[in-house]
Amino acid sequence: MLSPTLVGVLGQGNWTFTIYLPVLSCAIALLALLKRRLSSGPGEKEILQNGYKKFKDTSIWKMQTSDYPLYILPNKLLPLLRLDKRVDLPSHVHDQYQSKYTNAMCSSSFMKCTQVNLNNNLATILPDVIEEMHRAMTRELPPSPKWQSILAFEKLLRIIGSVSGRVNVGPEISRNAEWLDLYTQYPINFFASISAITQWPRCLRPLVQYTLPQLRRVNTMKARMSEILAPEFEKRRKAKISESNKPNTMLQWVWDDSTENDRTDEHQSMIQILATVPTTYTVAFAATQALFDLAARPEYIPIIREEFESVCDSCEEKRLTKEAFGKMSKLDSFLKESQRITPLALVSFERKTLENIDLADGTHIPKGSHIAAPSYHIGLDESHFSSPETFDGLRFHNLQQAEFERTGKPSTNNQYVTVNESSLHFGYGLQACPGRWFAAIVLKLLLGLMVTEFDVKLMDKGEGRPKSEIDRFFIYPDSTKMVVLRKREDV
Repeated sequence: MLSPTLVGVLGQGNWTFTIYLPVLSCAIALLALLKRRLSSGPGEKEILQNGYKKFKDTSIWKMQTSDYPLYILPNKLLPLLRLDKRVDLPSHVHDQYQSKYTNAMCSSSFMKCTQVNLNNNLATILPDVIEEMHRAMTRELPPSPKWQSILAFEKLLRIIGSVSGRVNVGPEISRNAEWLDLYTQYPINFFASISAITQWPRCLRPLVQYTLPQLRRVNTMKARMSEILAPEFEKRRKAKISESNKPNTMLQWVWDDSTENDRTDEHQSMIQILATVPTTYTVAFAATQALFDLAARPEYIPIIREEFESVCDSCEEKRLTKEAFGKMSKLDSFLKESQRITPLALVSFERKTLENIDLADGTHIPKGSHIAAPSYHIGLDESHFSSPETFDGLRFHNLQQAEFERTGKPSTNNQYVTVNESSLHFGYGLQACPGRWFAAIVLKLLLGLMVTEFDVKLMDKGEGRPKSEIDRFFIYPDSTKMVVLRKREDV
């Protein structure tokens, strides 16, 4: 058990001093706060911008983070590392997400089941996704024909949490009100705990982890979520779920993919709990940013509404299919442009090197290095995009149309899910986001239904589009900002 004091001895032991951990915590926290307040140095965004201008076409360069040096890759090195198995995502996640204290992990089973089971079953699970989307929107959004304000991020997080929860753990758990609260609040508290622990010097983290309320809160939430999930694992151990009745859920897919050693409640629960980060939290970021863009640029609402309704009308009995979402090129373009301007993060393709890497151009990257691509600044580079500072919701739709007219063949080069050297927001290479096709369907369904069923506008046009917040490398939509909705009477 950790002692509440630290005792130091000088000389022969005839003088001692005692420091109580709460006092130590307060003292160092105040010093850290004072240091941040007095610091006038550039932030991550400015450092990346300056480095990108100098080195984007030439060489790798280094910037210091709170924990490790981060090597930023020039564009020319990206193709050389795209398929290189010596650069690893899970190892980077372990360090970035402070796994020693948060128990974060990048599960190979989860990634495999997303890549194989989820993507192969998109058409099969789509009716469940659509049903849950309607159910969640009815619950969370005002039905009034009068204008009513909503907290955009909060509402979209709960809607998407319901949909992803249905796919991840099934409706029996996902519709549990306590589970939904925990499921949507866990990632917020998870990232708060990472931020809290990284404020401290690394040498003190083994001690101060016990004093941080953010970590205690995350552990409490994790314990309760594990309790809710436990009966599902017990059913599978006792073979109460027959082969023919296995549900199409991430919980089932991961269970089937796991070895006996990994079929513990703790391990299986942690996979499902952490799944809320990529399947709910980050998707809600993208949805909120896109909704802010729609509300700030109402000229796109009738364009997207007409396309969504037209595609629905073309489906048999107006039942959307997986293929139907591929026909929504204008909505797809709008989402991609929103992501280009306000992505999830300033960098992407974050990896850790598993061994020394010597590239053909002479670049040497030492073993254990953290690397990343400056995806945000690539997306705003005029050598990749014309008028990059201007929001053009039909930019990628027009690019696809132009390519089709030139080649006579449909193109996927500018789709929302496309990953290449100028579009890195879903990652890059072997470990690019495997769930991006599912995310695209959820986002198109959500925004398509919203503009079909509601009129949307900003809470205050005078303030303009809500600005995003940047914390280290992450770009957050402002969770305090509202949009105003009105149920359309002709729907």
